[in-house]
Order: sequence, then C-alpha cells, then structure tokens
Amino acid sequence: MSEIALTIAGSDSSAGAGIQADLKTFAVHKVYGVCVITAITAQNTTKITKIFKLPLEIIESQIDVLFEDLSINAIKTGMLVSSEIIELIVEKLTSVKVPIVVDPILRAGIGHELIEKSAIKTLISKLIPISEIVLPNILEAKIISGIKIKNEADLKKAAIKMIDQGANAVLLKGGHLNSKKVVDFLLMKDGTHHIFEKERILNQDRHGSGCVLSAAITAQLAKKNELYNSVLEAEKFIERIFSNIINIGHGVPPINPFHGLL
Repeated sequence: MSEIALTIAGSDSSAGAGIQADLKTFAVHKVYGVCVITAITAQNTTKITKIFKLPLEIIESQIDVLFEDLSINAIKTGMLVSSEIIELIVEKLTSVKVPIVVDPILRAGIGHELIEKSAIKTLISKLIPISEIVLPNILEAKIISGIKIKNEADLKKAAIKMIDQGANAVLLKGGHLNSKKVVDFLLMKDGTHHIFEKERILNQDRHGSGCVLSAAITAQLAKKNELYNSVLEAEKFIERIFSNIINIGHGVPPINPFHGLL
C-alpha cells in the first residue's frame, strides 16, 4: 500500500459520507488515505443540525504538513462550503501535478445545503478548471451547467457545458433520472463518451454513494490507472456494493464500502 490518496472534505459524524466514507473506500482499494478536513457536521441518517467551517489557517496547515512529508498520488475534493475555502484549495493545488477528482457537493441527500450560494460561482470558475474529472449528480449538474435535465440527451448537453467550463472530463450521475435503468454518462474533453448502465434498485437512496464513487475513482487514479479504466472499475465497485446497506438509524441508510470484506 505505497500509493497515497488525499481527500479534502467535510466530516460526517454518522460516518456514512464525507471524510469517513472516503477513507474507508481508499482502504478497500488498497490505497493509503490521508485527509484535510474543511468542516465538521453534526448529522445522523435523518438530518444535519450543525455545520462548523474550520478556520482557513487550519485547513492550510493540514495541506502544507501533508505535502511537506508525503508523496500524494491523487486528490479528491468534496464538501468545501465557502468561496474562501475553495480559493485556498485552488491556490494550494494549482501547481500540484496529480489528478484532482472534484465531487461538487452542493446539497446533502437528506436535504441540507452544504455550500454557501456565493461559493457556487467560485467552484465553477476556479475549481472545475483544475480538475481531472468532475462528478455531479443531476441536481448539481443542473445548477452548474444551467441546463434542465429530463432525459439522457440532456445528460450529454449538461456534460458538454461543464467541459466548456474547463473540466477535463465529466461523469454525470443519472441516479435521479426518471429511467428504467440508472445511467451514468462519462464525457471526455476530446469528445469521446461512455455510458454506464446499472439496474435500478427499489428504495434507491443511499447515504454516501456519491462520495464512495468519487473516492473509488481517486483510488484508481492513485494507482496510476488511466481515467476511463479508473471510472470503469469504480462503477463496477459501486454496482457490486450498492444493494448492501448498513441498517442503522431511522433515515437514509449508508452505503457499505466494506461489503465483501467483512
């Protein structure tokens, strides 16, 4: 386990998403995970009650001390909360020559805003252009691209818009699309595209599935895999574990990255 993946994201006290889900996923893929925490949430499977943004100097110190000592092979960003945090992350990562996976987390599945509205423009104008791949769900893609997504053709239109906004590649997750199968649409900057179809599962909601998918791609990139193969392996992984949930709490059950190991 010599490869190292870094996640820059928020802490989920229920451990179903965020930093906790990322580190679990890195470990399953035999990649050593390190983290920079941007915010602390108080949440369970039904709600988020508090969000505390860490001071910029603490976030910066976490980044600096890791890069001072470690050779990091791939980076994922998740919950970044504010324009100031995004601008700091971009400043620190612009010169880093490793792939950056951007999970543009705007809203929790249980209905809580996870980014300040003023920060969305900063995410689009500054973070997306330094990314290797961006992984929005349909709601996030609609906000970022400005395109309403009602069918598979709209998935492509939104992905093209995000490529125009500076992304090297976009994996648009179609789980919330009204379709018989779950369709994820991958578009590369050179115009090549791929469709990943999965069977739709009854009671589809899973806490942390987006975090786990993006972390799996990050882990594959950390192991020097090509981008398409990294996405393919991550898609296979998420399909394999999706039907296995951990029945805790009274709300949306968290996905279990350790399925098959425990």
